[in-house]
Amino acid sequence: CALWTPLPDDTPVNRNGAPYGGKVGDWRPACVAAVEGVEPRGFFEANFTPNRVVAVGGEARLTAYFFPVVPASHVQAPGFSEPLLPRPADMVTVDLAAFAGRLADGALAGTPATLTGQLVGAHVVPYPERAQIMAGGQPAQAFAWAHPADVYKLQVQGSGRLRFADGSPDICAAFAAQNGMKWRSALGQLNASGVLPANPHGLWAAMRDYFAAHPVAARAALDADPSYVFFQAASPSTCGKGAGGAVLGAKGSLAIDPRFHAYGALIFVAGPPDSAFPR
Repeated sequence: CALWTPLPDDTPVNRNGAPYGGKVGDWRPACVAAVEGVEPRGFFEANFTPNRVVAVGGEARLTAYFFPVVPASHVQAPGFSEPLLPRPADMVTVDLAAFAGRLADGALAGTPATLTGQLVGAHVVPYPERAQIMAGGQPAQAFAWAHPADVYKLQVQGSGRLRFADGSPDICAAFAAQNGMKWRSALGQLNASGVLPANPHGLWAAMRDYFAAHPVAARAALDADPSYVFFQAASPSTCGKGAGGAVLGAKGSLAIDPRFHAYGALIFVAGPPDSAFPR
């Protein structure tokens, strides 16, 4: 509600194609009614109509948001060899919806609401892939350094807390931008190839072990994922912002696919008594 309140009533809550979500004006009565101390059941029954979410054509995934805390360094050092880079100055975002009125009806059907590109002279071209970014000398712009597996974990999750080895105060590595390339899990590819050593602490720990034993192969393994996430340093109090712009609450936030669910729209989850979500 805090994010929607300043917006005009006709602003779509979700511009990514979700079949529901409505406009900001549709949510104002519920936002006004959502005051501290309101009786929850009556509030939800008075302001919302429940719809059952059913998987069609495959298994649905219920995914929580993981907020990593990773060791970091202010400078490049042994064990801290991967940079955390800020959003580049040559990166631009193109709002495709703004051009819809100049094109034939349906010309933008099926396309994302925005595209990320690189400004080269007077032209916008696709932003480089991970391998090109890392080979381009941009690590000089890094605001922190961490283990390659930890930086990749932060990029997969979107944000996290940096705990510095020298004891200086923690900072938040907050999501700043993504290069517009489709994500292809480097960890998933390593796991499928069978090269990861067994580790009782899970796949991320196994990735660290593999990178330690094969430092040259580590770069190639990461570069197999063309997607790249840039960060910005922020206060730890703002850590854990989701793609919708809101700070995510522990035990109250889920990762969603914006093609099917609107950022900020509510989800009620109930399961059997012995599940993580008992009724």
